[in-house]
Amino acid sequence: MKRELIRLEYLSVREQGSLILEDLSLEIYEGEILGILSKNVRESDCLLKILMGETNPSGGRISFRGHPLHSYDVRSTNLINVLGKKSQLIDDFRIYDNIFVMRKAYGKFLVNSQVLRKQVEAMFLKYHVPISPDTYVYELSNLEKLIIEIIKSMILRVPVILLRFPSTFLSDKEIERLYDYVQRFQREGQTFLVMDSTSHTVRQFCNRIILLHKGKNQWSFNRKDFSDDLLAELFPYFTEREEEGVVNAVQGECLLALDHVGTSKISPINWEFSSGEINILVDETGGQLEELTRIFTGEKKDYSGRISLGGRIPSVLNPRVLLKHNIALISEDPVFSQLYPQFNGLENLIFPMGEKFRRFWTRRKFAENIKRTYAPFFSEGALEKDLKDLSPADRQSLVYLRWHLYSPGLIIIIKPFSSFDRQLESLTVSLLQKLYKRGIGLLILSSNLWEMSVLSENLPIKIKKIAPLT
Repeated sequence: MKRELIRLEYLSVREQGSLILEDLSLEIYEGEILGILSKNVRESDCLLKILMGETNPSGGRISFRGHPLHSYDVRSTNLINVLGKKSQLIDDFRIYDNIFVMRKAYGKFLVNSQVLRKQVEAMFLKYHVPISPDTYVYELSNLEKLIIEIIKSMILRVPVILLRFPSTFLSDKEIERLYDYVQRFQREGQTFLVMDSTSHTVRQFCNRIILLHKGKNQWSFNRKDFSDDLLAELFPYFTEREEEGVVNAVQGECLLALDHVGTSKISPINWEFSSGEINILVDETGGQLEELTRIFTGEKKDYSGRISLGGRIPSVLNPRVLLKHNIALISEDPVFSQLYPQFNGLENLIFPMGEKFRRFWTRRKFAENIKRTYAPFFSEGALEKDLKDLSPADRQSLVYLRWHLYSPGLIIIIKPFSSFDRQLESLTVSLLQKLYKRGIGLLILSSNLWEMSVLSENLPIKIKKIAPLT
């Protein structure tokens, strides 16, 4: 018989006058893997904060093993540990130090490091983790860090381990490997909550799946009854994508060529990228995408082979050099890394144009004309507002439309759908279509099949896989 661990009953949360959660109810049972499918990061994060005791619901109640809890009880009980893209481990510590650093006995007396090492070695042997306990955390992949954090949470006897949007930072192959480990930990009685916005991920992991939409638990499925077809039939808003006609652009000159480019992690890549084409480099195994990104950003200089930009081989490579050769770069999570909080919407939109035209900022009429042309693509008054006052959709539009305005020959885009908020998915697709229709070539670096499926349904793409060095 299933034993109930956590029960949420009729929870409601209102923030800044908006109802985020409304009469939300769900149960979490001991030893199960429960999936929450949500395309709205605000709703899912609100639920997270309730389970962590950081938000007080305006209505409803929470109980743990049958006992009612107040928000301060939730915090002190440590019901849940949230594991996601940002690791909680200490990079400069070895694995065994990281695992035991939070134990109550650690630090009260000198602990023999060999004793700790042997304990970790025994656990790794038990769970078939092929990593040396002596390894420093900075040497680990995202997947390996996540596995270590799960083991650490189990040692601390955390009732529920929540995996937050794993599809945004793990490749498909890594997610398969993670699922194998989660199953092993589940057999030990550990309870998991998997929160994601892709049905493929939650279906792969979970015994039960709950659809969170408009602040409510819309439906609960058993894994065997759940399918994408059923999801599309009953809840089309989870699968709808904005459709827009695609006009074929004329292929142009070769702007970027990789000639046997490889590293200690990547097998040599040979490919040319031109304006008017859409190419996707896919890293299915994990690790190679970050390596290639660091080459383009200039962080990694020790690579083999040759990179040429418009037929010329640059002495250094970084985003500024790329732009001088008519190639722009959109980083992962660009809303946070490539927009300027001290500028308003219009200033962010036209900022790259200062690199293209001398004395651009002194030509006021240019800015006014641009404002009139691009205002219809934003909410009313968005271009006059400070960046902090813009909606997520307006900020996402700024990231892409600034390059629509600049019109480079090629744009390198790092994981365009890594945002947690899948409500931006259809918007991002339409923005990519606008760039393509303008004749701009797109080189997209991706790490999972879901991104490829979204793009292939809406754009004519060519795919090449990045192979690890064997």
